[in-house]
Amino acid sequence: MKTARVWLTLAAALLIASPLLAGEGKKKKGPPKPPPCPAAVIVDGMVKGLTLKDDQKKCFEELKKEFGPKLMKAIEEAKLTPEQAKARKEAEKEAKEAGKKGKEFYQAVDAATKLTEEQKAAFAKRRALDKELRGKVMAELTDEQKAEMKKIAEEAKKKAQEKKPK
Repeated sequence: MKTARVWLTLAAALLIASPLLAGEGKKKKGPPKPPPCPAAVIVDGMVKGLTLKDDQKKCFEELKKEFGPKLMKAIEEAKLTPEQAKARKEAEKEAKEAGKKGKEFYQAVDAATKLTEEQKAAFAKRRALDKELRGKVMAELTDEQKAEMKKIAEEAKKKAQEKKPK
């Protein structure tokens, strides 16, 4: 009788503890991560794979701090409705498939998205900031780094083409 009571107690303890043990090791969900700084995404993407000098690294960090808030504000101002976002995604796909690039690409996408005047201004502002940031990054790079950047971009393009289904 005493043995049965011990076994019953152990079984009850195991039943109580098993849900707690099952949850152990799982990551706890905390607050959502903030979106990455758009300036950091642009700069880091441009210089990925390059060997940078300390003064260049410092300059790029300053550019991220300068352009990050400006780009975030422009992104917020250009907020799309869910319908616009869907239309934009489809228009981007169609424009890429049609081989459109640059200004022609953006005109086709913007027309399909049916942007308001405020959104058009915000997108134009964002593109201008993006262009200015990219220009400043390129101005800081040496000719050798620019050549290496071009080589990395060509290799990435080649890999992307190889992955495309035929």
